[in-house]
Amino acid sequence: MARKKITIAYLSNRSERKASFKKRNKGLMKKVGELSTLCGVDACAITYSEFQLQPEVWPSPPEARRVLERFMEQPDLERNQFMQTQMSLTRQLIEKTRNKLRRQQTENKRKELTIFMFQCIEGNTDIGKLDVRDRVEMNIVIDDVLREITERMEQLKASGKGPSSAYGEGTSVVAAAAKGTGEVPAQPEFVEVSEDPPGFSYLNILMIPIDGVADFAWNNMQEP
Repeated sequence: MARKKITIAYLSNRSERKASFKKRNKGLMKKVGELSTLCGVDACAITYSEFQLQPEVWPSPPEARRVLERFMEQPDLERNQFMQTQMSLTRQLIEKTRNKLRRQQTENKRKELTIFMFQCIEGNTDIGKLDVRDRVEMNIVIDDVLREITERMEQLKASGKGPSSAYGEGTSVVAAAAKGTGEVPAQPEFVEVSEDPPGFSYLNILMIPIDGVADFAWNNMQEP
């Protein structure tokens, strides 16, 4: 049975706080002893609390004094290299949380623009609703999506399930779909996509409300 996750917060109830201190302080001293024995290092621990008149010292006051004196004899650079205070530890945690938040915001933005891209292709919205910054990011998203589609097609081609050309060499899917009625005709599961013609911009794709192009691109990204 999995252990219940404990919320780390100050215990307002004094009896609970005292019981928790007694239990965890004992565990701390035990861990320091294990660290010293298993790794062969000098270590000591000193704890002060509202529940004891005198601080608790491990392994003993004379030994703890020896370890601390040896520590203080070290040069400042070596002594402070790995030292942590509550303030510095809190700052590190805040910075890690901020970085995690930035990564999540970037991922969410990409998902939003990907959905918006397919909505534009299907004619359900207009790219004019995006500001300049979002249009630049949209161009990056389109490049990434096309790269993923191309990589997926290459993987299938290498595995013997490769694409065959439905319109002949040098014909793009978008150009073929833009001809005639504007509908993508019946075709194999995959088609060859040639290099982009001069002056072509991926943003132009979003200005063509062609039914079926979004589904075609999306389906080619999925597992067969």
